[in-house]
Amino acid sequence: MFHIMLSLMLLSLDGSSTFATVTLEARQTVSPCAGLGNNTWSITPYNFTLAAYNITLPNANVSGVPLIYAPVQGFTPTVAIATSDSFLAESGLQLNYLYNNTLNPRESNGSSIAVSGNPVAQGMSLQFLLESHGNTSSSAQIYCVKDAEPNDGYPYPILAVNGDADNFSLCLGLFPLATDVSYVIYRPIQNTSGYIYDSCYSVRLNVLWE
Repeated sequence: MFHIMLSLMLLSLDGSSTFATVTLEARQTVSPCAGLGNNTWSITPYNFTLAAYNITLPNANVSGVPLIYAPVQGFTPTVAIATSDSFLAESGLQLNYLYNNTLNPRESNGSSIAVSGNPVAQGMSLQFLLESHGNTSSSAQIYCVKDAEPNDGYPYPILAVNGDADNFSLCLGLFPLATDVSYVIYRPIQNTSGYIYDSCYSVRLNVLWE
């Protein structure tokens, strides 16, 4: 049995930083693709972008709202996946690739950057630490891409975390400079200081090959 201690920066109502420590416990290593069927990728063949597809209300297009990596507070090196149309100063990061179940952002020209992905538990956003000089800590190996299943209503591949592709939401974040930022949250919970629970709606994270 092992424990992974994660110190996660959350956003408080007044924009100040609060820290929550989450303990993730596992008895054995389980593949992030377990339970998603046979047609999955732990390493993707192409770069891709992500789009949040509303599964409860009509969408503006067939793929969903484009997603980027947006700062979680001010000019910190921590970014999280959020809607690109609601952020005041885009990070410029929207390309992705998956390698050994780690999700990695890429520059618009396709070049790699130094980044480490945080573990994700219930109620968290999908956060990543941008690191300088190419020195990255170990990224969480928790992501998987499930292939498209057009006959079952899934025309695009979809992203999963912790073997789960069905419990993502977009939620308005509590951010002092841009209160209309919508972050991707995994299994939202009430009474959080990071986002507005009542604003959340369920989405599917579509994978769009480049």
